[in-house]
Amino acid sequence: MASVFRAVMCVLGCPARVVIDLYMDRLRQILGDPLARGDAVDEWRSTEEALGVSLPADYKEFVSSFGLCEVGGVLEFFHPQAPPGDFSRSPLVQMGSLGSVYAHRRSKRASSVPYLLMSEGGGLVPVAVFRGGTYLHIARELSGDVEWSVVIDDRHSWREYRMSFSDFFIRALEGRLDPPLFASEVIAAPTYRLQ
Repeated sequence: MASVFRAVMCVLGCPARVVIDLYMDRLRQILGDPLARGDAVDEWRSTEEALGVSLPADYKEFVSSFGLCEVGGVLEFFHPQAPPGDFSRSPLVQMGSLGSVYAHRRSKRASSVPYLLMSEGGGLVPVAVFRGGTYLHIARELSGDVEWSVVIDDRHSWREYRMSFSDFFIRALEGRLDPPLFASEVIAAPTYRLQ
């Protein structure tokens, strides 16, 4: 459904804001009204300056609206306003931590981490983690027709989804990804909670 929204909007020439509003409407239908609605403009600006790139607007809108949240009791999103510290859920802190983890994995077997984090000169930005350690990234310019894709690292394999964050996340919540991202009981009643 989300990709249909995007296709219709592209054909009609509607502004990106309209597309983002459609995505957010669908996410509210699935997850309920967001409780955070925090103003994270300055933090996003700082994060993007540190990365040297503008992050996708739909991703920033979701995180700004839903806050530092856990979806379905299993997927915890990072937020630029996360409290500081070694275990911060800030995307930049997570990227630093993952840089060390990925360097260690590459030292054991170079092919075990086929992508580079943005901090390593690549295109991955960590955006969420599943309980159990599977990381969800947005990835810039992998190829294809979208500027930002989604990449999952489950520590044993990597999966790439050449679609926007919102297309990916809505499909995941609706149980339309293969393999499914969430267990069926989570899809039946998706929830989120603020940390």
